[in-house]
Amino acid sequence: VYLALLEWRDFLGNSDSLINLEIEAKLKIIELKSCLFRDRNTSLAGTRNLTRFWACARGLVSWDTFPPVTRELLGTKFTLSVLKKVLSPWMFLAMEVMSLVMRNQKLSRTNTFSMRSKLELILLNSARKFVPQFEEQAYLYLSESIPAQQNSDGSFFGVSQMTIYGLMGLKELGFHNDSSEIRAGLKFLKSLQHQENGFLVQDPFIGPIWETSHGLLALSPEEDADLAQPLIEYLLSQQTSCGGWSYQENNPNYPDCDDTALAILALNHHKVIMPSSSYGVALKKALNWLLKMQNSDGSWAAWSRDQFSKNRGHYGIANQGFFKHAIVNDFGSADVTGHALMALGSLGYTLSNKVVSKALKYLRLEQLSFGGFWARWGVNYLYGTSRVLLGLKSIGLENNDNLIQNSLSFLLSCQNTDGGFGEDPESYFDVRLAGKGGSSVQQTAWVIRSLIEWLPKDHIAIKKGIAYLEQSDECSIRSKYLGVSMPPLMFAYTDLVYWNTLEVLTQFEKLTQSGN
Repeated sequence: VYLALLEWRDFLGNSDSLINLEIEAKLKIIELKSCLFRDRNTSLAGTRNLTRFWACARGLVSWDTFPPVTRELLGTKFTLSVLKKVLSPWMFLAMEVMSLVMRNQKLSRTNTFSMRSKLELILLNSARKFVPQFEEQAYLYLSESIPAQQNSDGSFFGVSQMTIYGLMGLKELGFHNDSSEIRAGLKFLKSLQHQENGFLVQDPFIGPIWETSHGLLALSPEEDADLAQPLIEYLLSQQTSCGGWSYQENNPNYPDCDDTALAILALNHHKVIMPSSSYGVALKKALNWLLKMQNSDGSWAAWSRDQFSKNRGHYGIANQGFFKHAIVNDFGSADVTGHALMALGSLGYTLSNKVVSKALKYLRLEQLSFGGFWARWGVNYLYGTSRVLLGLKSIGLENNDNLIQNSLSFLLSCQNTDGGFGEDPESYFDVRLAGKGGSSVQQTAWVIRSLIEWLPKDHIAIKKGIAYLEQSDECSIRSKYLGVSMPPLMFAYTDLVYWNTLEVLTQFEKLTQSGN
């Protein structure tokens, strides 16, 4: 937080020297304590690389503590192709900026070199002398790549954190604070600020497309047409040229499979009140794009196709090393795959389709021994397992299949005595915590929505779960940090919990009235 405050004040060009001195003094106290207690994990040098980068950039920690990432790595087509295969798009932007800043600062600080720094300088100078094209090609690449990733609203990825990286990269490339690019980026950042309890809060991003799709799924096309119509029009207006949808507005460069699958579901749910022409064109483009994005192993990821894949089952978040507290790859996951199957099933795809059979094979290998599925974008095994169950129902898998029965057994074993479900984000670090935690309205809605697709409506678990949701007050329904960025970095949805709860109660009411 202190590092962010320093960088933010300097970046805006209105830094107060007294405040900066006070903050830097606090950082020095943190470092002193870590030295006294000999605990590297509490020092700036022991933070994850994404944090330590800012400490190094400010000269508070030596660049010798940071991995030797220099821009020359981006000077060949081979290294570029490898890095793009391994890193997710937003991690790749961060690495581009880091490589640019690190190289520029290292070469400008010639008076305080360690042995490692001297060796690196020799290698850099040798590269500049014998293979100068690497340096030239890398700079040319970065001078084109970083500005090209800025969206029309000034953001990078529509996210505050990545916009800060992008603006830092622009400044390293020579853009001035009064340039249109920098001013547009700062304007975007300001648009995500709000007052809370007397303080100015910087939101990371907003996801209106995701929440709009969930809203449409909770509304009835027959009874709620007046409410649904403007949401449909908004959703259609946000479809990108490739056919997919992004999580954020004005982010056409990075549509993702998760948002696209939900948008397909939402529009298909309301097709009876949509003009056949607009419905047909939008769905055809979206379906074609979603099918193209399936990975070779049968899964779907967020933005990428066939990136470095994780090991089957639980993905352990590193507590140390180069990738400490980071998920740097955009690999396929069960939760996104479940949503993709929901979309395909709504359009008539069944087990006989090759794309479905590939996904089913992936899920059989991905399921853990206790029946749960690890999830990338929601906490965690409750979210992943419920998404898979919804997807498998949509494509017509039989109830007696072990994939279904094991998933149901896991979810039923997780129900708390109050009827709700909950899981602590610490399950990302300890698989023994899968499905365990205090009840939350959001997670209960996720689970009950999947259970009512597979179990009798009078099943005791469903009854208890519905009762828990109906008895929830404003305090208990308030958003918790259940959205996942990179554990332990989480975020809270503002409105999604209401839409998800409404969808569950509506579906349950339909079953009760129909006697199904």
